[in-house]
Order: sequence, then structure tokens, then C-alpha cells
Amino acid sequence: MASSSTDAFAERPAKLQKVNALRRKLPHLTASALSEVCKVLRDEGVPELTQRKHIAEAAWQPLKENRILNRLSLLQTDGAELQIASVDFWALLQAAISDADSNFAQYFWACIDKNPPSPSSAWRLILYTDEIVPGNPLAVQTKRKIWACYASFVELGSYALQHEESWLCIGLLRSSLMAKAEAGVSQWISKILRDIFMRPANHLEHGCISLQRPGGPPVLFRVVLSMIVQDGGAHKALWSCKGDAGTRMCMLCRNVIAQRCDILHSSGLPVVGSSEIRESKLSLATDQSIHEAMAKLAEKKMLLNAADFSTWQQATGWTYNSCSLLQQEDQRWLVRPVSQYCHDSMHTLLVSGVFQTVTWLVLEALQKQFPNLWEIADEYVAKWTLPRNISAKAEGMLGQSRAKACKEAETFKCTASEGLTLSPILACFFRQLARANANVEAVQAIQCFLQLDKLVACCQRARSEGAVSPGQMRKHVSDFLQAVHAAEWQDRMHSKFHWLLHFGSHLEKWGFMVQCYTHERKHRTIKRFAEDIKKTSAYEQGLLREVLGQELYCLARADCFAAMLQLQDPKPASRRKAAALRKIIPELTSAQVIHVAEKVRLPSGERICRRCGAA
Repeated sequence: MASSSTDAFAERPAKLQKVNALRRKLPHLTASALSEVCKVLRDEGVPELTQRKHIAEAAWQPLKENRILNRLSLLQTDGAELQIASVDFWALLQAAISDADSNFAQYFWACIDKNPPSPSSAWRLILYTDEIVPGNPLAVQTKRKIWACYASFVELGSYALQHEESWLCIGLLRSSLMAKAEAGVSQWISKILRDIFMRPANHLEHGCISLQRPGGPPVLFRVVLSMIVQDGGAHKALWSCKGDAGTRMCMLCRNVIAQRCDILHSSGLPVVGSSEIRESKLSLATDQSIHEAMAKLAEKKMLLNAADFSTWQQATGWTYNSCSLLQQEDQRWLVRPVSQYCHDSMHTLLVSGVFQTVTWLVLEALQKQFPNLWEIADEYVAKWTLPRNISAKAEGMLGQSRAKACKEAETFKCTASEGLTLSPILACFFRQLARANANVEAVQAIQCFLQLDKLVACCQRARSEGAVSPGQMRKHVSDFLQAVHAAEWQDRMHSKFHWLLHFGSHLEKWGFMVQCYTHERKHRTIKRFAEDIKKTSAYEQGLLREVLGQELYCLARADCFAAMLQLQDPKPASRRKAAALRKIIPELTSAQVIHVAEKVRLPSGERICRRCGAA
């Protein structure tokens, strides 16, 4: 026994040298990636076809077999036609649901059986668009910036929509090409919607499309465009509204007029906002009123000179372009701007949003009474132990470098995930300060933050259908905005404060709120491939090939769609635990590998966690 162990120890340097030589002769791979490659080759063997051309052919095969890629034509500002690679949405969906063994296919057809599409209850399509920056976002020139469009269905359920696998990528286009197109994003989405809903062979205004069930009869599938969820910049690009640059800053409200506030945008210009905090005082626009406004805008374009027309656009809050989505008369049956408009609570609250503004104002107000506030807060936050599923560390979140950056920017600088982590911790910290003989100004500031913390928690719960009622959402929004007024911060209320007033109506329409944490995670797949593609003459086509191939692979194996109990992050059981389990469950043989986990996922999407300290 001693001799064999000594021999194995003596052989180890040679084995390590072999591994190192393999890594050095290959193109760059991380240690983790190389380890996974070696593991797959050890378990499954070397593929028979290994040349570069075989890998490319394998990537194209599922797309060619299902005819997923097609072409769209965009009108450029110089009058020429721009041909771009695009996705056949129905072909992609059919490919994703055709494999009877696919987890997504099984889940999709179960949802069809639960909510059969019919003329009176068509399935509701959701679109999401955003701009992605692959590589270094701080580079002097970001030539690979990409616009992405994802699609899913409300009927898949709020739990499934929190997973990136539920969202299909149906379009990618470089921002440099988008800038050359008339109306940019607006024309692009108009063409995508036309391809989905208005094909000559399948016009879906009064018709339907046939989806083939694996091993069963085809299903007549009826669908309507229900929701377009975006951040503020994407809303402005899609709907051709002025947004913060317009006198009417909100396209959903007819009586909200922008006013200057004290906050500076990253450009150095003041941000506009509205101090109205009562939803009942809003005069809401309708789908019909916006379509009429767009028709009036087209009429004024023909009648007014350039200067007067520019003034008209500024006053009405719209930008005219004949190629924009809202100027397509034959798509008015499909596009309902007010009914389909949806804010993203993540961008509203936590991405250069309400949380950053209010947190800075609270810290600024408290520092007048507590000069060493940042040091006290940093020590307090560092004492917290965060849940193990959060990779960030509480220590240093309010350190000297963060304090310096915040003071220079005059706002609280943090990411959305850091904001979610800090919100309940700071709420506890501020409550303790309120008991430490805080003055009236400090108490009002603290009350404002406590209401904000409740609102953030409410929006997090609203991701699940039925977890928050529209009335509860409206109350949290109202309480928070009243606290902002009580603290006399009306002049710091930028446009994202106003967006909060529409959250209640979003919940009324859909029963839950789609949040863009999911899409930000999905962006990673696109970024991963976008950085490595060098052939820019067919950039979108090559990128779609890789992204869609990865999507189809992951959809078939996604655990989030499995309709059974599942271990979350399973690990092989120790010998002691395995022996104990075999005594309890005699059916377990010594040849079977037993896995254990601290969390179990239920078919409903809920999780059961092992209690701390339990065996």
C-alpha cells in the first residue's frame, strides 16, 4: 500500500507538466474552461468531426434545418436600402418546442393546455429592447454596441419570465448601423413586428398561425402584442417621444409639463421632472389620442416651416419620422402605445434612479448632524453577513473611495444589485440614528428612505403574479412621494419619480411586473460571443448563429422548466451522509451516486431551504 501511494506521488509532477503543456499549446482558455473541456472529453470521448469547418457547420445546422434566419430591409437616411440579418420568430419558436424531450417544449405545451389560445383569449406577446455594450464600456470608441430584441409570452407565467431561458432573441443590430436607418430603433421594431404579425401568408389581425406539437396534431395559435418593457432611453427611441428633452416628458400623461430640477445628468445638463405626486390628478392619454396626435404631427409636417415645426414637436413631446412605428397606419390595429407601454422598475429605482437620488439626499441631510456619518455607516454595514447566494461583500460598500465618488457626483453611486443589498441594511441603520436624538430634518429624511425601502421591497415582490395588488403598489408609491415632499425635495424629483405613478396601472394590466434583471443576465450570452467575432461584414449573422445555437441548446436542458422537485446546486453526498441515506432508503444501491443540496425547487417555482443548524 505504501509503495503504490509513493509511486502515485512520484508520478504527479509528470501529470501536472502534461496538463500545463496542453494549456500552453492551446489558444487562450481559462483554467475553469479547460477543466470543463477535459471533463467532457473524458466522459463522452472525442467527437469524430473536430476541424474548424466542422464546428462552423455544426453551429449552422439547426438554424438551416429550421430556416430560422432571414433578412429584413431598412430604409437609410441617404435613401438606400440596408439589408440586415434577422430572425424568423415563428421558426425559432417551432424549433424550440419540437423536441418532445426538451424541458422548455414540455413546459410550453403544458401552458398551452392550461391556457388554450382562442379568439377571446389570445396569448400575449412581450417585447424587450435594449442596447448592449460588449467589451470595455469605457473605451474611447465602442463600435460593437448592439441593440437586442427579446420576446416571450405572459402565459408562460411570472416565475418562468424571471429566467433568461424564457426570452427568445429575435433581433440583433449594431448601433452604428441603427444610426444610419431612418427612425432607428423605431423602424427596426416596426419591421420585426411586421414580420411576426403581418406576413401575406399569415396575417394575424384576424387569423392565427399553426404550431406543430411533437407527436400530436397542430395547434392554431392566436397571439396579440401585449407589452413592450424598456428603460427610458429605449422607450424614447422606440416611440419617437421627446422624453426628458420634451416639454411633455411623459407620453402617458397629457397634463404633465416638465420642470427643471437641481440634478445634473452625466452630460452636465439639468434633468427635467415633475413634482405631481397624485395619480388622480393625471390626465392619462389613450391609444386613440396618441394615434390622433401622430396623424396631426404628420399634417403639421406638411404645413409648417422647419422652425415652427420644431417648436410644435417640442410642445407636443413627439418627434416626426415617416418610418417610425407610430406613423405606420397599417399597423395601428397592432400597436397600442398606451396599453403596451411598460416601465421597468429596476431601471426606475436602481439604475441612476430614485434609490441613488434619495440615498444621497438622506446621507447629505444626516451628515449635517452626524459629521462622521460615512465612517459610522461603513463600520455598521461591514458587520452584516450577507446570504451565501450574494457574491458581493458588505465590507467596503460605504468605504472612503465610495464616499469620495458620491460626493464628486452628488449622487449615491452603486449598481442595481448593490442597491438591493444595501437598502434593508441602511433602513436598519437609519432607524437607529432616528433614535439617537436626530433633529426634525434628519427624521424626515430617514422617514423618506424607510418608505423607499418598502417600495423597493414591494417592487421585488411584484415580480410574482398576485403577490402585490395594484392598491398596495399605489399606496407604497403614494407614501414614498409624500415623504419626499415632506422632506422638501420636490426640486430633486427627476422624471423617474414620475414613472412610479404608473406602476399601479401596470399591475392592473398584467398582474405582475417584468423586471430587467433577467435581461441583464441574458446580455452576458451576447457579450460573450460579440467580443470574439472578427468578421464585421457579416457580424449580425455570425452573432445570431452563435446566440441562437446557444439558446436552443440551453432551452432543452433548462432546469427552471422541469415540472418536478429539483435539488438546487446539488453536490455529491459525503460518505457518512450517503451511508445514512442508504439505511433510510433501502432502494439506494452502493453503485448509485447520491447528491444533496440545501435548497429544493418546487414545481411552482418556490424553494424550500434547509434550516441553519439542521442536520
